[in-house]
Amino acid sequence: MAEDSNRGDRHNDTWLGQVSIRENLDISLSWRLLNVGSTSPPPQGAHAACCISSRGMVVHGGIGLNGVRLDDTWIIELSENQRFGTWHQMVRHPSPPA
Repeated sequence: MAEDSNRGDRHNDTWLGQVSIRENLDISLSWRLLNVGSTSPPPQGAHAACCISSRGMVVHGGIGLNGVRLDDTWIIELSENQRFGTWHQMVRHPSPPA
């Protein structure tokens, strides 16, 4: 779900960021492209995301291709070694009548 900073292109790739802090307060950040198979959210940017566990994250909404506003919700589950991920789209059900 990276965005090309030079052109504003949106992609549907999935990256995992890892922050490491050592005893001397040396901080490093590394990024790794995840293998998520063929099911993934559409290309987007400006979405909201929140970790829901050490191996899970929920992503909602954002701006898709051609500026279309998105209102979908996806959850990714990472493998134990955090090299692979599986995306699941959340299905909306209508609210029950009052």
